[in-house]
This record gives sequence, structure tokens and C-alpha cells, in this order.
Amino acid sequence: MKRRIYTILNTAFALIIIIFMLLFGDTIWFWQHETDYKRISCLFVAAVVVQGLKAFKIYFVMFGKNISFKENIFLYSKTAIVDILCPFGIGEVFRIMNYGQYIGSYLKGLIAVLIDSFFAMAGFVTVMIWMRDVYSIRITYMVYGVLVILAAIVGFYFVFFQMYRYWKRYFIQYKASKKGNRILEILEWFNGVYSEISLIIQGRGVVLYIVSVLVYVVEFAGMLSAFDISGTKQINILVNCYLAGDIYMNSSNIVMRQYVLVNCWMLIAIWGAGCLLSAGLRGNKHE
Repeated sequence: MKRRIYTILNTAFALIIIIFMLLFGDTIWFWQHETDYKRISCLFVAAVVVQGLKAFKIYFVMFGKNISFKENIFLYSKTAIVDILCPFGIGEVFRIMNYGQYIGSYLKGLIAVLIDSFFAMAGFVTVMIWMRDVYSIRITYMVYGVLVILAAIVGFYFVFFQMYRYWKRYFIQYKASKKGNRILEILEWFNGVYSEISLIIQGRGVVLYIVSVLVYVVEFAGMLSAFDISGTKQINILVNCYLAGDIYMNSSNIVMRQYVLVNCWMLIAIWGAGCLLSAGLRGNKHE
């Protein structure tokens, strides 16, 4: 069963790569003059740092789950490509399936990816509010809505254990029945999830938050520098595209499209190098 899921995941990934090559293989970088060369160099540096920080963040979340940094780089590059190219959270599901399949627990894969996404959103909101104060950017109510959701999640995390203890004691002492036992099983399941989350967050939460903030600081700085090289001041366009979820391939802005292409080709190159290295190591073992 696991082998079948692994095959399905890799087949889906291969199809996504082929579609990407067919659609964008001839658009490369628009090398026209020196300004473009400088702009692409700026975007490439930003992409390397951003993807490196993101890969470290998910590795830090997965720390202790028998996954090496090299293996994480290979898995991250594959899942990050899908995350960039596919809308509607397909990339997150793909990442959950891949990491879950690798560590042998889809639940733990789900928890790890959700924690990674939580801190990513926390970093994003932090940078958005900072840019509002520094650049006087008008941000939408969506950012404040996300902030409220994040605060609610944090609040629930801190009160969950007390709720769990209260209801467990209640159903053991006063509602001893088949239905009560079923509810106790559900409570124990949620407590297991809570314990897994606590195991990851305790001692790592601050680092994960700082790295998440750095990701968006570097990404914004890189694209703003690219806009400056182009001779335009488009910070409002950049922020609005982020808030509209228009940072990926559907963006009509040339700088953003180039940034996405730089990320995709770089990740494909890393993934391809990992495949070749893995094949070479397997070949040496058979000799």
C-alpha cells in the first residue's frame, strides 16, 4: 500500500513538472539588457536564501523523526515545486503525503506541515503589520482576520489541556457508559495530537517564528530591490499581489513571474541533482 502511494505521488509530481516545462520552458528569463541580468541575479539570491530558510524550518519541525538534512532537502524541493505551481492548497496536501509517507505516519506529517504553515502565517502577518507602520501601506482586513485566527489557535492551545483534564474526569466519574467511553477515546486521540504539537513547539517555537519572519523579510527585500533595479517603485503592487494570493504563476507582473520561475527552476535543479546522486549511490552499491 505504501509503495503504491509512493508511486502515485511521484507520478503526479512528474506530470506537474512536464506541464511546467511545456508551459514555461521557453519563457526563461527575458534576457534583454543589463537591467534584466541584475534583476535576475537579485531574485536568484533572494530565492536561494528564502528556500534555504524554508527548508531549514521544515527540517527543524521534523527534527527527531529520523530524516537527515540531505533527505529533507530532496523532499522539500519536490514538495515546494508543487506548492508553488498548484493552487487551492494542493501543494500542502502533497507535502503532507510525502513527509507522512517518509516518516511512516500521515498524522505526524499533517501535524508537522500544519505547524510549519502556522508559523509561516505568523511571520507573514508580522511583516505585513511592520510594512504598514514603516511604509504606510494600507493592508486589507484579511490580514487582521488571519491575526485573529492565529490568536484563537494559540489561545485554544493553552487552554486545551485544562479542558481535556476536566472532561476526562467528568466522563470517568459521572458518565460511565459506552457513549462516555467513546468520547474518552476521542479525547485521548486529541490529547495525543496535542502532545505531538507540544513536543515540536516546546524549545523550537521561537526559532520557527524568527525564521518565518526572516523568510518574508528576505522575500520582500529581494523583490523590492528587483523593482528598484527596474526603475519602478511598486511596493503597493507587491503587497496587494501577496494579499490577493497572486504571487504565483498567474501574476501579470514581470518581476513576480521571473521570481517564481527562478524558484521553480532552482528547485527542479536541486531535486534533479538529488535524483542523480541517489541513482549513483545505488549504482555503486550494486557494483
